Amino acid sequence: MDPNLSILFWEVCEELSKKSPTTKWKIGESVTSPVIRRDEDTSWTLRFYPSGVEETGAEEGLVFSLERDSCDVSVVVKVTIHLCHFTTPVKSYTMQCRFEEGDISYKCQLADVENIAKLGIFIPLQTLCVRVFLNFIDS
Repeated sequence: MDPNLSILFWEVCEELSKKSPTTKWKIGESVTSPVIRRDEDTSWTLRFYPSGVEETGAEEGLVFSLERDSCDVSVVVKVTIHLCHFTTPVKSYTMQCRFEEGDISYKCQLADVENIAKLGIFIPLQTLCVRVFLNFIDS
């Protein structure tokens, strides 16, 4: 396997189901993926904000945030996120994230899906899974 590639399959539906279906997600509330480990020095996680975060300016936009625990070096990461119905990809997003020394997170708003209710049109939330590919590029 390519040492510059890390892959995570996250059954985010399990985290989302911990909240009552009648309770609305608030802006800033999130669920966090299991750790994605590239090497001994840095751990990565993906945080999902079903109702967005205030700094995006979107009232109810879906936001993913790629986060790292060590910010000593600059790194460029090509991130591909597949939103899946069980294991079948339904929607795919690719972005290139540049982390400068000191940066710990990179946020991405899914502009084509306004809110979590509309995501349910494409993928039932009780079956939502996320496959994440992190391809580390020399910066």
